[in-house]
Amino acid sequence: MDNRLLAPPMDWFEAWLSKTGEPIPDFAALPSVPELPDLLRHGDGSRVATPEAWPRRRAELRALVRHWLTGTWPDEAPRLGAVAVRREERQSGATWQRAALTFGGPVPFSFDVEVFVPDGPGPFPVFLTQANHRRWALLALSRGYLACVYPGADADDQSGQLAEIYPDHDWSKLTRRAWLGCRALDHVLTLPGADPDRVAITGHSRNGKQSLIAAAMDDRIGAVISSSSGSGGVVSWRCSSEFCFQESVEFMSRNGTTREWFHPRIRLFTGREDRLPVDTHALLALIAPRACLISDAMTDGCGSMFGVEMSYLAGRDVYRFLGNPGGLALTWRPGNHETDAQVIHRYLGWRLEE
Repeated sequence: MDNRLLAPPMDWFEAWLSKTGEPIPDFAALPSVPELPDLLRHGDGSRVATPEAWPRRRAELRALVRHWLTGTWPDEAPRLGAVAVRREERQSGATWQRAALTFGGPVPFSFDVEVFVPDGPGPFPVFLTQANHRRWALLALSRGYLACVYPGADADDQSGQLAEIYPDHDWSKLTRRAWLGCRALDHVLTLPGADPDRVAITGHSRNGKQSLIAAAMDDRIGAVISSSSGSGGVVSWRCSSEFCFQESVEFMSRNGTTREWFHPRIRLFTGREDRLPVDTHALLALIAPRACLISDAMTDGCGSMFGVEMSYLAGRDVYRFLGNPGGLALTWRPGNHETDAQVIHRYLGWRLEE
């Protein structure tokens, strides 16, 4: 048995191991798979034979993602109770509203959202994004979207309360934020102007990771745009290294800013990323065959062209298998990690307005 950890000791990680009793994997017993694990092959090694057999493999991938990467989240959504309008204004061609949403849950909890509804009868496509991308929502509004901004970002994060409300779930910070976005969608879809068949979510960088998780957990989201999501997002851990433009498993689980983004279990695989039972390209498979746009910059300091392309090619196999080869797309933009209004308009013009 080989259960030595290659990651240097850290107090918080040692405390987590002691508190949870998490067993150290027998790494020698886990197969070494340096390439991305085949998304179309069951855990027993058999090939997914037909699209009708895909749900079984999808369930396997979902369970693996929840266990090793994101942590678990509640499968049953709490009941949306009170909606308290804190402020409402008429703006040029639209109505803006800030509301507090209260959900039942094991313990009632509330959070705020902003909603922008265009004038007219609708139905309007829905654009969902995080608090620090409020300007993206305004651009979407200008193009006829019903836009919702939810507090799942560093600038405004109201998801921390979920860890105490749902103590039986071991979800990571980005997973809690993604689930909060899905609860915001619960409210948006009660609005008479919202089109439930045209729902999109997007985010940039860590919010690009979060948007992938949200789309993977909620089938109501018909389209996702993951902008420069980097390691732990479109870029798999197998293709990640702090010496190659992005963060490694060890860095992500060591750094004080990022170590809560994913489940602590990823740190077990420092230096043994090839033995991870699942990798983040599985998020693309969980979204398939719904629309997914991967966007990255050619000289992005938080990404890897090689890693992005490897995940895209692996995900494309699933999309083709499920009969929607054009549902997964990859676009490159010039420059570095930043975006601008022109980039966001290109995002909005991609399939979302068809």
